[in-house]
Amino acid sequence: MRPATPSPRWSALAGLLIAALPVPAPLAQASDRALLAALDGRLAAAVAAGAGAAGGERRAVQAQYDAGRDLQEALGLAEPVSRACRPLAGAAARLARLEILAAEGVDQIDAAATAAARAGIPAEAAAIVRTRRACRPAPTPRRRPVAAIDAPRPREASFGDLSSRAPARARTAELRADGRLVARLTVVRRRVRARLALPPGRHDLELRFLPASGGRPLALARSDGVWLLPRSARAAVPARRVDSRLETRLRALAGGFAGRSALWAQDLTSGRAAGWNAEARFPAASTVKIGLLVAALERLGRAPERSPLFADLEAMATRSSNLATNRLLPRLGGSEAAGAALAQLALRRLGAAGSTFPAGYLIGSELQPALPPGRVEDPPPASWRVTTARDLARALFAIQAAAVGGRRARVGTGLGRHQARVALGLLLSTVPGGDNLGLFRQRLGPSVPAAQKHGWTTSVRHSAAIVYSRGGPLIVVCLTYRPGLVDRQAVALGGGLIGLVADRRAFGVSLPRSG
Repeated sequence: MRPATPSPRWSALAGLLIAALPVPAPLAQASDRALLAALDGRLAAAVAAGAGAAGGERRAVQAQYDAGRDLQEALGLAEPVSRACRPLAGAAARLARLEILAAEGVDQIDAAATAAARAGIPAEAAAIVRTRRACRPAPTPRRRPVAAIDAPRPREASFGDLSSRAPARARTAELRADGRLVARLTVVRRRVRARLALPPGRHDLELRFLPASGGRPLALARSDGVWLLPRSARAAVPARRVDSRLETRLRALAGGFAGRSALWAQDLTSGRAAGWNAEARFPAASTVKIGLLVAALERLGRAPERSPLFADLEAMATRSSNLATNRLLPRLGGSEAAGAALAQLALRRLGAAGSTFPAGYLIGSELQPALPPGRVEDPPPASWRVTTARDLARALFAIQAAAVGGRRARVGTGLGRHQARVALGLLLSTVPGGDNLGLFRQRLGPSVPAAQKHGWTTSVRHSAAIVYSRGGPLIVVCLTYRPGLVDRQAVALGGGLIGLVADRRAFGVSLPRSG
């Protein structure tokens, strides 16, 4: 399919936007100048790329996504702007978001989402022209930066420990979760420590440090997007013993599936594990994006959530965005091939030696080598991008072990504790809709935390997850293959796997009943 030629309407709109964005005045406040420079350099390109993507050609849609993200990043660097320029910044941010959503709709094969996003773009472009007239750059007070809470830090998965340094004169601290006061804490030797008594799930946390006399806070510390896990979640015992009884039950479960499958279950509290066909290579679809997730977190440094690339990382991890993945590869490695090589190396370091990210096959050591290799009993046809159920389990175990604090896992994965916990936080935030609902959520119900990655094509449906049950974390992996595979058939197999591991006779743990 050839790229669509921009219509006269869209070309005229791009020209109008360029004319509406003159060179910033030299006396403008720095962030306002950055806003105008961002629009001058990125806005017309975003609109033109969106017009070019109208026909749905792959490269044009990728260009639309990239241009929208480029504009979004430039706007983020301009914050905060003066009050007079906030409407302009808001309209530009909405336009960038719509360009991204229009491209994502093509990636997710959601024509309605693409149409809705494209329909909103002209109105936001007109709003930019209108609000530009009112944007008269002026000095704005500098915002005092708000420090992050020491633990948990922003976007982490948390095992419940709260700790933060306090200002010299602070005597107490108010803990607020999602804007609500939940505890008053005493400062001891300039620190506050507590156990978070909140329901599992995602929370925005804030500490307000107060002097002895009360009154206005001396300082604030925040950590947004924290994923609080059950107290039992802090476990990462490697697989040490094969549960033969569960293996028999997995074999019987797989025998009822009209296609090829692979299953794995592992209890991270006891070290017991079982699998069926778990070493067979399946077409991987998006599951090996776990490798790119780990490679990106390693390269983005100690605070990856502050990177402009974090939005792409989040889209890849939570919605399995191919567009975000494609943008990350050259940004991380310098070229698409080099970025893929980084993802492949990360898979090797995670112990997923049988998996490939399209850059060749690398053999590496694993973090939990105690169990002997399993049998390949029913492999699907060969594919250029492959994985195994055992590989995905190894990768998830490595991330969990690094997040818990295992030194060997941190060295092996290349992730610090915060980076590993951010990885879990992103996988816990998987958007549960459409194909991205996966094979386990229907049986788990909405309230059971699961750090998971899914993959799908017309022939495969895969899910790999760490399920945080009441009795402790469990790794479950279900891979399915059959040409023309129907979702409900794969979901039934995934639900059956959850049913087995939720049975106390299998692993000695229980999951909450699904609602």
